[in-house]
Amino acid sequence: SMASLLNTLEDGHVNLYAPFDISSYKGWYTKYDTIFDLDLLNAKYLNQARTAGGIQYQHLNDSVGYCYCSSFETAVSPNNWSYIIRSFMHCKALVLDIRHNGGGNIEYAKRLASGFTQEDYSFGTWQHKSGSGHSDFSSPETLWIKAADTGSKWLRPVILLCDRQTYSAANLLVNAMQYNPRCLIIGQTSGGGGGMPMSYELPNGWIIRFSSIRMTDREGKSIENGIQPDVTVGKQTGHDTAIEKALEIITLL
Repeated sequence: SMASLLNTLEDGHVNLYAPFDISSYKGWYTKYDTIFDLDLLNAKYLNQARTAGGIQYQHLNDSVGYCYCSSFETAVSPNNWSYIIRSFMHCKALVLDIRHNGGGNIEYAKRLASGFTQEDYSFGTWQHKSGSGHSDFSSPETLWIKAADTGSKWLRPVILLCDRQTYSAANLLVNAMQYNPRCLIIGQTSGGGGGMPMSYELPNGWIIRFSSIRMTDREGKSIENGIQPDVTVGKQTGHDTAIEKALEIITLL
């Protein structure tokens, strides 16, 4: 079938939409152990959480703040961000968790990254398809995090948690945060999906969605298959291995 043909691309951004079904490839994450359990998270780490701009947040202890961002379908406004980090003003470190974040609007992801820097910085490039040839792409365009995109800043240590289902716009945030000198990334290699999908209607009325750009990190390496963390953790064993590793590291700061 056409869905099987498209699945050979092993790309979560490639889908076929018909009135009776939607095809999708899930092997980019189902082949990996999970290091995320939402029930455990809600019971142990978000049991007194508040929410602002789509981010759930609470203290893990007196010196560590925790934010869980499950999607970039919602913007974190400058006022939201200011309110969140003011609640952690006595903390020495912040844990930003984007595990199982399937993406959304890349501008929202970039805006969140800007909340951790006082300086503009580049984090990679993208190229758009410019012709029908296999290698017909536009010249690389530099991607930037602009500090002015948010007002208040968190300029203390931050630990970013990611897993295989950190995908698309969330993968872009991992790419950006790996160049923040105050950030340490813990978890699994992220899910990738840097291709910014677009859709096209086929002659029979079905819709095909596909990755439309080529995106790299600052060294020119493709981020399509994911980004390796600084510290890798194993699967869940009754406690959240990523959060506990983050707390362990923060005690050493």
